[in-house]
Amino acid sequence: MQITVQVKLKPDAQQSQLIDETLQSYIGVVNGIVSDFAAMGKPDKRRTAEVVAALPSALKNQCIQDAKSVFKKYTKDVKSAERANQKKPVAKQKLVKVPLLKKPVAIWNNQNYSIGEDAISFPLWKEGKSKKLSFDAIIPERQKALLQNKRGTLRITRKNGKFIAQIAVDIPCESSYGSSVMGVDLGLKIPAVAVTDRGKVQFFGNGRENKYKKPLAKPRS
Repeated sequence: MQITVQVKLKPDAQQSQLIDETLQSYIGVVNGIVSDFAAMGKPDKRRTAEVVAALPSALKNQCIQDAKSVFKKYTKDVKSAERANQKKPVAKQKLVKVPLLKKPVAIWNNQNYSIGEDAISFPLWKEGKSKKLSFDAIIPERQKALLQNKRGTLRITRKNGKFIAQIAVDIPCESSYGSSVMGVDLGLKIPAVAVTDRGKVQFFGNGRENKYKKPLAKPRS
């Protein structure tokens, strides 16, 4: 089972500006690549070296992957709209626009960030080169325990003026096995009756009580 652990970052003024510039640049690159794909009608074999942006290579590569994902959904929506438009007049036909990311965001894969006691480190573009920087973070004990599991991508976004780190975490699920069987019978007088293979019976609800709780039908005019 995969869950998302949210951690609040505490960057200083200079770090905040750097993160903000990265998030804006990230969505700008993704939007640009998606527009290129839409113009060609298909994704190309774009390489990281061909992406011109003040971003580390890890982020440029992620931009390409995200653009492919956005474009795939766009083409699916276009095909669905085309099928639906066949039964509609021109004036009511749906036009699917090329999607544009508006909410600032950036994503790092699990090989490009690390989590310390009260800090998260990930690479950003600073002074003309990629540097892995550490940012103070508020990580409660419960989140620390969850982060001990296998981690996936790191997603940084901004909410209410605060930078939030969202880390995907795979939580192992314990499987339970048993041989017991239960059957449930639904009715009116007794809403539900459950019976196990051991002969135990349990009644649920009161049909007469439910009857009086039902809304009255509107009188016919």
